Amino acid sequence: MGGELLVGISALILNVIVAIVGLTWGLAKIRDTVKDEIIKYRIELNDDIDSTGRSFGESIAAVREKIREVELFIRDTYVRRDNWSEGFKRIEASLQRMEQKIDEAKAVAANAAAVAAAAAVKAATHNQN
Repeated sequence: MGGELLVGISALILNVIVAIVGLTWGLAKIRDTVKDEIIKYRIELNDDIDSTGRSFGESIAAVREKIREVELFIRDTYVRRDNWSEGFKRIEASLQRMEQKIDEAKAVAANAAAVAAAAAVKAATHNQN
C-alpha cells in the first residue's frame, strides 16, 4: 500500500504542477493578448485625438478667416461714425446756403414784381393823362 500511495501522491503532485504551469502559460497568453489589444486601442485613440485636434484647429482657422472677412466687409461697406457726422454737417451747411440763395432769389423776384407793378401803375397813369 505504501508504493501505491506514493505513486498516487506523485501523480497528484505532477498533475498540480502541470496545471499550475498550464495556468501560468494560459495567463501569460491572455496577458499578451490584452496587452496587444491595449496597445492597438491606444494607437487608435491617439489617431482619433490627433484627427479631432486637426479638425478643431481647421474649424478655428475657418472661424478666424470668416471674422476677418466680416471685418473687411464692414470696413469697406459702412462709414465710421466720425465721418458720418462730418458728412452730415457738410450737408446741413449746403442746405443752409441753398436756403439763403432761395430767400435772396425770392427777395429779388419780389423787388422785380414790385418794380414791374410800379412801372405798370406809372404807365397806366401816364396813359390816362
